[in-house]
Amino acid sequence: MKRLREKLNEIFRKLLPLLRRMFVLPPGVILVLFPATMVMCIIALNNRGMFPSLEYLVYLVSAYALAVLIIGLGDISRYFARKMHGSRVWRWANRNPIASLFISDFRFRGELSLYQGLLMSTLFAVFKGAAAIFYKSPWFAAVAGYYVIFGASRLLLVRSYRKSQRTDGEERRRRELKGYQQCACLMFLLNIGMAVMAAQLIFEEHTIAYPGSVIYITAAYTFYILTLSVVNVVKFRRLNSPVLSASKALNLAGALMSLFTLQNALTSRFGSGDSNFRLVMNSVVGLIVCLSVLAMAVYMLVHSTREMKKTAAGADIS
Repeated sequence: MKRLREKLNEIFRKLLPLLRRMFVLPPGVILVLFPATMVMCIIALNNRGMFPSLEYLVYLVSAYALAVLIIGLGDISRYFARKMHGSRVWRWANRNPIASLFISDFRFRGELSLYQGLLMSTLFAVFKGAAAIFYKSPWFAAVAGYYVIFGASRLLLVRSYRKSQRTDGEERRRRELKGYQQCACLMFLLNIGMAVMAAQLIFEEHTIAYPGSVIYITAAYTFYILTLSVVNVVKFRRLNSPVLSASKALNLAGALMSLFTLQNALTSRFGSGDSNFRLVMNSVVGLIVCLSVLAMAVYMLVHSTREMKKTAAGADIS
């Protein structure tokens, strides 16, 4: 087993330079490649069945372009920052105290996202709840329940963060870990809400439809927020703030749910009316999304419990 591991590591070290040349591209190349492949993908979807071999090639190239975009997102953001540096917008932002703080303070952006997320979750919960009552729709009721749990989780995080800011040292970390742990518990409830929505899409054959080209805009936005959520989960771990990390985990859970509903819309629109294919795709993607969120909740609960024990042990020693 040890020799096999060493052999695999050796192969990976040999392949690493090639993988870097393939997937780590200059920002300018990515900014041309990704939109071009997305346009080709839209054309292929609208003319599906005419040139099957060419369509599959376009889909493969589009998947490659998406992977390159995700890997190069940090380089792209730095590229635009260098381009904007010294411009009129940049000078105005540096003169404005709030805009300057937003640009320079990573933690401030995390704190702001807490309140923004709470506001949006509340608005969506109210809107979907009103739609459920007006249209007497079980689907809207399930979505409203999902956003209520989402909003409650964000409210809990805002409350924990505000309380933690009144303290410092070990007490601040203890309060943040408590909020992180409570958010993990609510994510189990959130997962039930997601499972109810998935069940309606699977067993009641509920379909989500977007008019015209809106589906392409929705797809682009969904992949954008999914990419951004994954990047932020990694970046915000560096701040060592459990509450902000939990907030980004919630964003990732929401992005995964958006990916599931997008998949339903895409298979309904481009699935050639094959109900069996739509059933399989809804079941597989729904299961993957629910299990992913469940795994996140379990990890957060175990991690917070372990860290709280360490913090308590450190307080006892001191």
